[in-house]
Amino acid sequence: MPLKYVSVIGTGASLECQEIARQFRLQHVCSKDLIDSAGTTAAESKVDFLANAMNKSRSKNFVIEDFPATLQDYLVFEQKTGLIPEFVLCLEVPGQQNGCEPTLLQHYESNGLLRKINPSNFHAELKKVMFATFLQNELLELSEELLRAIDGGDYGTYEKLCDTELTAFEPEAQGQLVEGLPFHKFYFDMRQSGNSLQRVSTIAAPKVLLLSGDAALVTYTRLMQAIGTPLAGYVDAYNETRLWKLSKTKADEWAWKHIHFHRSRCPTNAEFYKVNR
Repeated sequence: MPLKYVSVIGTGASLECQEIARQFRLQHVCSKDLIDSAGTTAAESKVDFLANAMNKSRSKNFVIEDFPATLQDYLVFEQKTGLIPEFVLCLEVPGQQNGCEPTLLQHYESNGLLRKINPSNFHAELKKVMFATFLQNELLELSEELLRAIDGGDYGTYEKLCDTELTAFEPEAQGQLVEGLPFHKFYFDMRQSGNSLQRVSTIAAPKVLLLSGDAALVTYTRLMQAIGTPLAGYVDAYNETRLWKLSKTKADEWAWKHIHFHRSRCPTNAEFYKVNR
């Protein structure tokens, strides 16, 4: 997953960046602190310190405070990293300078990147700004990680991503609602004993719907390719709907947990023909 970032510029951006990072699960990077510790003003050196901090982070999504301040800084950063901001949030206080040179703001505006809000009405105006792409990317990445765990028989990762009271409707349950993890663990144990089909999954046509600030729905078609067996190359397909909820972990940190899914097999062409001829 490539790195993504939002730049926040303007007077008193620190508190706003902290709130954005908390609410939308982005890594807050304070460029001023990094640059001050480096003791440099050269554009290339500033970019190097900032890029290194982003690459070393476990996060892929960032909110960068007060960088860049000049068009030169921005162009060097884009050239060195290949990154373009999702958008730039400019905090505008009437009668105060925002700390950015006009040519940089003109560049942002001409490229459709600039979003202006008044800090005095920050929380209300923040809802108008599109941070949804960051949450959608995170949820899709988590869904892919979940499928890799299922395909690879990695119950530890599966258990970490799922709520202990996970509910499910799936073909193996014969129309019954399954509650909890033991039913699913049975198939992981089969995988470990070598008594199940080896496969790799691909997500096709994914959709991510944010239902609220702490709940989301992910839907897609799952293409499963058999590997390492007489059925190697055989492809099966399932429509899957997965519900995720933002919850506190035992470490008192917020994390998305998988709480419900519905999985149904896609009809093959032969089955469709048999039913509809």
